[in-house]
Amino acid sequence: MRAPALLISVCLSVVGCVDPATPGAVVLNELCADNNDAWDAPEGGSPDWVELYNTTEATISLAGWSLHEPDDDPIPWPDDAEIGAGEHLVLAAELGLDGFVVPFNLSTSEGWLMLSNAEGEPQDWTTWEDLAEDRAWARVGDAGLTWANQTPSAEEANP
Repeated sequence: MRAPALLISVCLSVVGCVDPATPGAVVLNELCADNNDAWDAPEGGSPDWVELYNTTEATISLAGWSLHEPDDDPIPWPDDAEIGAGEHLVLAAELGLDGFVVPFNLSTSEGWLMLSNAEGEPQDWTTWEDLAEDRAWARVGDAGLTWANQTPSAEEANP
Protein backbone atom coordinates (compact mmCIF):
# COMPACT_ATOMS: atom_id res chain seq x y z
CA MET A 1 0.00 0.00 0.00
CA ARG A 2 1.60 3.22 -1.17
CA ALA A 3 -0.85 5.66 0.45
CA PRO A 4 0.18 4.89 4.07
CA ALA A 5 3.86 5.10 3.14
CA LEU A 6 3.32 8.47 1.47
CA LEU A 7 1.30 9.74 4.45
CA ILE A 8 4.04 8.64 6.84
CA SER A 9 6.70 10.32 4.70
CA VAL A 10 4.78 13.58 4.66
CA CYS A 11 3.97 13.45 8.38
CA LEU A 12 7.54 12.68 9.36
CA SER A 13 9.00 15.43 7.20
CA VAL A 14 6.59 17.93 8.74
CA VAL A 15 7.03 16.96 12.41
CA GLY A 16 10.73 16.13 12.24
CA CYS A 17 10.23 12.70 13.74
CA VAL A 18 13.01 10.69 15.28
CA ASP A 19 14.40 7.93 13.12
CA PRO A 20 12.71 4.69 14.24
CA ALA A 21 16.07 2.98 13.71
CA THR A 22 17.47 4.85 16.73
CA PRO A 23 15.31 3.97 19.74
CA GLY A 24 15.14 6.46 22.59
CA ALA A 25 14.75 6.07 26.35
CA VAL A 26 11.12 4.91 26.07
CA VAL A 27 10.10 2.98 22.97
CA LEU A 28 7.12 1.25 21.44
CA ASN A 29 8.12 -2.38 21.91
CA GLU A 30 5.11 -4.50 20.94
CA LEU A 31 1.41 -4.26 20.11
CA CYS A 32 -1.52 -6.63 19.65
CA ALA A 33 -4.40 -5.34 17.51
CA ASP A 34 -6.71 -8.37 17.88
CA ASN A 35 -6.26 -9.66 21.42
CA ASN A 36 -8.33 -12.67 22.43
CA ASP A 37 -6.20 -14.35 25.08
CA ALA A 38 -2.63 -13.04 24.61
CA TRP A 39 -3.01 -10.62 27.57
CA ASP A 40 -5.70 -9.99 30.18
CA ALA A 41 -6.18 -6.42 31.37
CA PRO A 42 -5.97 -5.90 35.16
CA GLU A 43 -9.49 -4.42 34.98
CA GLY A 44 -10.69 -7.54 33.18
CA GLY A 45 -11.33 -8.32 29.56
CA SER A 46 -8.98 -8.74 26.63
CA PRO A 47 -8.57 -5.36 24.91
CA ASP A 48 -6.04 -4.56 22.20
CA TRP A 49 -2.77 -3.48 23.80
CA VAL A 50 0.50 -1.62 23.33
CA GLU A 51 3.70 -2.33 25.24
CA LEU A 52 6.23 0.38 26.03
CA TYR A 53 9.77 -0.43 27.13
CA ASN A 54 12.05 1.78 29.25
CA THR A 55 15.59 1.25 27.97
CA THR A 56 17.17 3.11 30.91
CA GLU A 57 18.06 2.37 34.53
CA ALA A 58 15.79 5.16 35.83
CA THR A 59 12.04 5.66 36.24
CA ILE A 60 10.71 8.07 33.60
CA SER A 61 7.63 10.26 34.03
CA LEU A 62 5.15 9.85 31.18
CA ALA A 63 2.93 12.71 32.40
CA GLY A 64 1.55 14.47 29.32
CA TRP A 65 2.95 11.84 26.92
CA SER A 66 0.60 10.16 24.43
CA LEU A 67 0.17 7.45 21.84
CA HIS A 68 -1.73 8.58 18.78
CA GLU A 69 -2.54 7.87 15.16
CA PRO A 70 -1.57 10.36 12.42
CA ASP A 71 -4.96 12.07 12.05
CA ASP A 72 -5.86 12.20 15.75
CA ASP A 73 -5.14 14.82 18.37
CA PRO A 74 -3.02 13.34 21.16
CA ILE A 75 -4.80 12.73 24.48
CA PRO A 76 -2.17 13.30 27.20
CA TRP A 77 -1.62 10.74 29.93
CA PRO A 78 -2.26 11.78 33.57
CA ASP A 79 0.31 13.38 35.89
CA ASP A 80 1.01 10.13 37.75
CA ALA A 81 1.87 8.15 34.59
CA GLU A 82 5.37 6.67 34.69
CA ILE A 83 7.43 3.70 33.55
CA GLY A 84 9.96 2.04 35.83
CA ALA A 85 13.59 1.35 34.99
CA GLY A 86 13.84 -1.48 32.45
CA GLU A 87 10.05 -1.99 32.67
CA HIS A 88 7.77 -3.51 30.04
CA LEU A 89 4.55 -1.52 30.48
CA VAL A 90 1.40 -2.80 28.76
CA LEU A 91 -1.43 -0.32 28.13
CA ALA A 92 -4.98 -1.31 27.18
CA ALA A 93 -6.07 0.08 23.80
CA GLU A 94 -9.82 0.44 23.50
CA LEU A 95 -12.20 3.15 22.34
CA GLY A 96 -13.75 4.99 25.27
CA LEU A 97 -11.16 4.17 27.93
CA ASP A 98 -9.88 7.00 30.13
CA GLY A 99 -6.67 7.46 32.11
CA PHE A 100 -3.26 5.92 31.48
CA VAL A 101 -4.37 3.98 28.38
CA VAL A 102 -4.51 4.11 24.59
CA PRO A 103 -8.03 5.57 24.04
CA PHE A 104 -8.76 3.89 20.69
CA ASN A 105 -8.78 0.45 19.07
CA LEU A 106 -5.86 -0.66 16.93
CA SER A 107 -6.41 -1.67 13.30
CA THR A 108 -5.69 -5.27 12.31
CA SER A 109 -5.36 -4.52 8.59
CA GLU A 110 -2.87 -1.66 8.68
CA GLY A 111 -1.90 0.88 11.27
CA TRP A 112 0.42 3.67 12.27
CA LEU A 113 1.19 4.64 15.85
CA MET A 114 3.35 7.42 17.30
CA LEU A 115 4.66 7.93 20.84
CA SER A 116 5.06 11.63 21.71
CA ASN A 117 6.47 13.26 24.84
CA ALA A 118 4.76 15.96 26.93
CA GLU A 119 6.02 18.66 24.56
CA GLY A 120 4.41 16.84 21.62
CA GLU A 121 7.79 15.80 20.22
CA PRO A 122 7.79 12.39 18.50
CA GLN A 123 9.81 9.80 20.42
CA ASP A 124 9.07 6.63 18.45
CA TRP A 125 6.68 5.30 15.81
CA THR A 126 5.80 2.17 13.89
CA THR A 127 3.55 0.93 11.09
CA TRP A 128 2.11 -2.53 10.52
CA GLU A 129 -0.09 -4.57 8.18
CA ASP A 130 -2.38 -7.59 8.59
CA LEU A 131 -2.20 -8.78 12.19
CA ALA A 132 -4.12 -11.96 12.97
CA GLU A 133 -5.84 -12.72 16.28
CA ASP A 134 -3.37 -13.04 19.17
CA ARG A 135 -0.37 -12.08 17.02
CA ALA A 136 1.91 -9.19 17.89
CA TRP A 137 3.81 -6.61 15.90
CA ALA A 138 6.97 -6.51 18.00
CA ARG A 139 10.59 -5.52 17.98
CA VAL A 140 12.98 -8.42 17.59
CA GLY A 141 14.64 -8.18 21.00
CA ASP A 142 13.68 -5.38 23.39
CA ALA A 143 14.27 -1.99 21.73
CA GLY A 144 15.65 -3.82 18.68
CA LEU A 145 15.82 -2.11 15.32
CA THR A 146 13.81 -4.76 13.45
CA TRP A 147 10.05 -5.36 13.81
CA ALA A 148 8.29 -8.67 13.04
CA ASN A 149 4.91 -10.37 13.27
CA GLN A 150 5.41 -12.79 16.18
CA THR A 151 3.92 -14.57 19.18
CA PRO A 152 3.03 -11.97 21.85
CA SER A 153 5.22 -11.62 24.93
CA ALA A 154 3.31 -8.93 26.88
CA GLU A 155 5.12 -7.74 30.02
CA GLU A 156 8.15 -9.89 29.15
CA ALA A 157 11.31 -9.53 27.08
CA ASN A 158 10.80 -9.87 23.33
CA PRO A 159 12.45 -12.88 21.68
